[in-house]
Amino acid sequence: TLTVKAEDNTEKEYTITVRRQGENEVSYYLSNLEVSPGTLSPVFNKLTGYYEVDVPYETTNIEVTGTAEDEFATVSGNGNYNLSTGNNLILIKVTGSDNETTTDYQVMVKRAKNTDAKLANAVIGNITNTLGFNSNNTQYNVTTRDNELNFTTVTPVDSNASYVISGNSF
Repeated sequence: TLTVKAEDNTEKEYTITVRRQGENEVSYYLSNLEVSPGTLSPVFNKLTGYYEVDVPYETTNIEVTGTAEDEFATVSGNGNYNLSTGNNLILIKVTGSDNETTTDYQVMVKRAKNTDAKLANAVIGNITNTLGFNSNNTQYNVTTRDNELNFTTVTPVDSNASYVISGNSF
């Protein structure tokens, strides 16, 4: 018991209960592992060390939280992670209260690729202003006296997308 006495003699008691951890009580496992957003596969089991999570392209980060089974163990790797498209490996490590025994958990977050194949802009020489460009419109008519069209700018909505120009000479 700890008693604090204020200047005016008001007292407040605090009770502190101490439990001595036995040697056989050391755990180096998680009691829970969560991700947000997403769902772990397989379902969490403290003896399973590898999990996968599939997220859509629109998901740009994920929160990973592991809770130690032993209140005296430490967990590293919890946090919010930025995601690239494709595979993102996140490592969670539990160190037992003996500061020696460890268990690693791996979370492979698979972020889907972007499916947006729209153009943000297309400039054909100096005549594009007459097109009234709209990324949802896929048909345009252009009149020119030239023998070919010169695309000076092609900008996909997704910076990772590629494009091919075909049929630009006639």
